[in-house]
Amino acid sequence: MKGKQVHQNEETGQHLSQHCVHIVEEIPAIFWMTSIDWTAIHYVSPGFEGIWGISLPMLISDPISWMGHILFIDYDRVLAAVRKSIQGKRTVVEYRIKRPDGSIRWILDRGFPIHDSQGRLCHTVRLSEDITDRKKAEGQLHASLCEKEILLQETHHRFKNHLQIVSSLLNLQAGRVSDEMALHSFRATQNCIHEKLSQAEGKDAFLNFAEYVSDLMAGLQFAWGEADSPRVKLKLDLVPVWLTVHSAIPLGLLVNELVSNCYKHAFPGGREGEIQVDLKLDGGKRCLVRIRDNGVGFPNNLDLRTTSSLGLKLVRRLVKQLEGVMEIQSQQGTQVSITIPAGEGNGHG
Repeated sequence: MKGKQVHQNEETGQHLSQHCVHIVEEIPAIFWMTSIDWTAIHYVSPGFEGIWGISLPMLISDPISWMGHILFIDYDRVLAAVRKSIQGKRTVVEYRIKRPDGSIRWILDRGFPIHDSQGRLCHTVRLSEDITDRKKAEGQLHASLCEKEILLQETHHRFKNHLQIVSSLLNLQAGRVSDEMALHSFRATQNCIHEKLSQAEGKDAFLNFAEYVSDLMAGLQFAWGEADSPRVKLKLDLVPVWLTVHSAIPLGLLVNELVSNCYKHAFPGGREGEIQVDLKLDGGKRCLVRIRDNGVGFPNNLDLRTTSSLGLKLVRRLVKQLEGVMEIQSQQGTQVSITIPAGEGNGHG
């Protein structure tokens, strides 16, 4: 037995043939034959030294020394298994041991009662398996799931915050509407926008941004009194683009702010004009939003990069949040183009 006769006594020979001994010495788990209370060791396979880090002669000289390596936090579980073993029951227990080098190992221990010819309990056969790698993998999986749960909660939190911002902006626009019928229509459109955002939250957080923009523009037309006989015509050229709520809401805020600026500043003194809103998809990888008008344009001395305008500050901040690029041209009106990553939602729906 590879020089390990010290851990096989005469009684053991009655239960294990030499052939069986060779088999158990080759399996990765430790094979034990112990007394019913697990404290007297009749046989243990040589793999014990590699897992526990203590020698077999030391174990044989002190049969309960292996228990001294069990972490205190797990000790009660092992004692509970010992009590069940004494009662002749099968046992399964996981516990940690601390090796002499300070490293920690996880052990899965299975115990099976052995009876003699008279039906009396005489031994316990045990298999002890090193499950440290499995426990590490489980820990990493748990950490990953926790991280995803936190990310999901954060996304949900941001969604609610963005929804509140959208609601506040729409309410500000509604304050401009004096006609009761127009206000009713605007509120209906506002509710439709809220419904789309809420539904998107339960649909893998994707929504059709073209539909969202269309509803949003209808709301702005009502808000600026341009729904029935518009002085400023609003034209839309929107292709279906699926965006996550995380991208769609700030991009919707951008469109809302830019189109509102067109209504507010581009056509002073009752001037007629046109606003065009385009939504394009570039090869499924980039989403392009373009807002242009044929109004008076920006003043020549205005530096769009440093202006203190709250609206333009908001626009720049939202573009940065979306990891996008913005281009502004002010010739024969104003044109603002915003390009952002389209994400993986396209082809979604």
